[in-house]
Amino acid sequence: MLDWDDADIARVREIKEALYREVCARVDGVRRNGPDEGTAAPHILNLGFSGVRAETLLHALEERDVLVATGSACSSRHRRVSFVLDAMHVPEEYLTGSIRLSFGIFNTMDEVVPAAEAIAECVTLLRRFKAR
Repeated sequence: MLDWDDADIARVREIKEALYREVCARVDGVRRNGPDEGTAAPHILNLGFSGVRAETLLHALEERDVLVATGSACSSRHRRVSFVLDAMHVPEEYLTGSIRLSFGIFNTMDEVVPAAEAIAECVTLLRRFKAR
């Protein structure tokens, strides 16, 4: 992590948790992958969405200026399902629809609701086109 002070860490954690709450309020079938807030990294949120493919969601969000990644930061060049999420026994329905959101000191609370709305819109739209 960068050279953040305690106030930076607390503020970024608050933004991350606010986004998680806002997404959960708008989207069914969402799962936090990883520990609850107590032991989680303050700047990383990994969410799994049933009924969507992570790569497709990533591109849809990119069109709305919400930048996310698939997999872990150390495996961002790999295109397969995250071995970390697989080792955590994330259910298949969420495993293939998992994205990573990273937060920094320049993120603000003003970005939370628009990001959550964009995520909800994209997930809802993509679920309509789910392969059967």
